[in-house]
Amino acid sequence: SSTLENMIGGRYEVILGGGWRRDEYEGYDLMGRGRGVPSPKERVDRVKEAVQILRGMLNNEEFSYEGRYWRLRNAINIPQPVQSNMRISIGARKPRMFRISAKYCDGVNIQGPLPVIEDGLSHLLPALERAGKRKDDFFLSGFEHTLVLTDTEEEYDALARRMAGGRAFGFGGPTTVENIKENAFVGTPEALVEKLRRAEDLGMKMMIVYVRPASDVEESKERLTKFRDEVITQL
Repeated sequence: SSTLENMIGGRYEVILGGGWRRDEYEGYDLMGRGRGVPSPKERVDRVKEAVQILRGMLNNEEFSYEGRYWRLRNAINIPQPVQSNMRISIGARKPRMFRISAKYCDGVNIQGPLPVIEDGLSHLLPALERAGKRKDDFFLSGFEHTLVLTDTEEEYDALARRMAGGRAFGFGGPTTVENIKENAFVGTPEALVEKLRRAEDLGMKMMIVYVRPASDVEESKERLTKFRDEVITQL
């Protein structure tokens, strides 16, 4: 992380997660020796240790650590980051991850629609208070891998109906068209600007988005250009 951060002049964000996709754990054999996917508790335990290791190595040229899963003795990290106290965030959705982020991190990344962000903040804010930190000093970011940009209201309505009848991410199952249009990061440029402003009002300082539809390179370029020109410029 610090080498890449040096190469690009400090424009680098560290966002750590515990992982959740079985195919990734098994496909890359992330646990080694075919051990598959660890329990949710173990994944969170590992994130907690990893954050402490990252912080120690990003702040020190030499660092030692003794944990349950990892042990380091005089580990070297040179070059050190350009940024002093380089920011570390973790992806969080459940209360314990928010508590870990408040205690050990500088920020948190929340994936999902507006109600998920609001729910996450209900766990984060008390944890920040206990850790002696202020919300304004904590880096809040979001992640939306199903941001869908439509050209017309008719396309928006049809999309909302399809999403409401399925399993829209972050809603826990079928929901209403009204809920999708009110809270999901989908719609016309005007609708997306309004929803992203609401996220900003909640304290979000950055959103990582995957703009869809994107069936091929040309469509991806067209959608990204439209998103840049008609959404980002309004924020």
